[in-house]
Amino acid sequence: MIKTNFQMYMEVKGHYRNNRDIARGVLEEREIKLINRVFELEKMKLTGLQNLRDFIVAITNKSSSPIDWDLMSAITYLIDKRKIELGGSV
Repeated sequence: MIKTNFQMYMEVKGHYRNNRDIARGVLEEREIKLINRVFELEKMKLTGLQNLRDFIVAITNKSSSPIDWDLMSAITYLIDKRKIELGGSV
């Protein structure tokens, strides 16, 4: 079953930062694996990565939650990292 960006985002959001003792801005290996697994970043091409990034930023702009903004930062960091690996720019 193919999931929409929103469905994948909600899946990641549901499992992200269950440990509230971790400082914002610090990305754990568990979270890296979660984001990469759910969004399947390694399978995406540059256009798909950019579309996903745009979606994540747009959905987060509607939120005032620091956790949502931290999640956006984590996801966009990993997307940008993948884009650079593929020879794209950020």
